[in-house]
Amino acid sequence: MNGKLTRLGKPFTTDGESLGLIPNPPQKRGRATLFLPDVMQFRVWTGNFRVIVPVRVDWMQGRLMPGQRCFEQGEHGLREGGCEVPVEAERVPSDQDLTFVRLFAESNEGMGVPRHVVVRKDSTVEILAARIKLSLDDSPLAGPLGVAR
Repeated sequence: MNGKLTRLGKPFTTDGESLGLIPNPPQKRGRATLFLPDVMQFRVWTGNFRVIVPVRVDWMQGRLMPGQRCFEQGEHGLREGGCEVPVEAERVPSDQDLTFVRLFAESNEGMGVPRHVVVRKDSTVEILAARIKLSLDDSPLAGPLGVAR
C-alpha cells in the first residue's frame, strides 16, 4: 500500500489447505479502473468431510472476507443462511448389510418430510455438495477460518 508491503487483514488458521488464488484482472470503465476482489480457495475439514470454501481478497479495502454470503427468508425478513459448496467425502461402508439415510428435498432439514432410502453395504453413494456458513472471525487478533456449526 502506497509503495510499502503491508499485511492484508489479520492472520488466520484453518484445519485445511490452500488450493490457490483465482485472480480477477482489473477492468476499465471509462477513465476509471475497477479492481475486483480476487478469491482464495481452501479445502477445510468440517469434522466429517472436507469442503471447498472461498475467501475474498478485497485489495481496495485491504481485508479478507467470506467469498460467499447467502441469505434466506426468515420469520422477520432475510437472514444469513448457508451456501452450497463443493464437498470431498469418502464413504465408509457400515458393518451392517442394510442401513438407511434421510433425504430432504432441500438442503434445509426443516423443509418438508424426508424420504428414508435404504442403502446396502455395496451401494454406490456420492456426496455432491454441502450447505455451510463460513466463519471468518472479525476480531483484530488471529482467528480460525472454518465452518460454523
